[in-house]
Amino acid sequence: MDWPSSLPQDFKPGTVRGSIVDNKLVTEMEVGPPKKRLRSTVEHRLISGELPPLTQEQFDTLMAFWRNDAGQGTIPFTWGRKSIGKVYTYEFESDPEWTQGAKYDVRLELKQIA
Repeated sequence: MDWPSSLPQDFKPGTVRGSIVDNKLVTEMEVGPPKKRLRSTVEHRLISGELPPLTQEQFDTLMAFWRNDAGQGTIPFTWGRKSIGKVYTYEFESDPEWTQGAKYDVRLELKQIA
């Protein structure tokens, strides 16, 4: 499933933050130091940022996408962000947050999974 084309195709410049998701599994041993290994060979990243201000129609589209298509954040989707020129698969890490004025300022936190 793709990010809706009627929504901005990237975050607002200067608002993007990223981090690596901890992928280590530590197992305590009866004797000796703990054993550390990777949970997965896939590296996940957390990406958060603000979308450019949304109109009421765009906000309604985003909320319908989050609620219905993305299963309230449980179903992955693809998004080709213009600033990086690549298509990645994301999941909503948390529910969308917004402030409402003349337009909607929306902050998203996504997990890049592929």
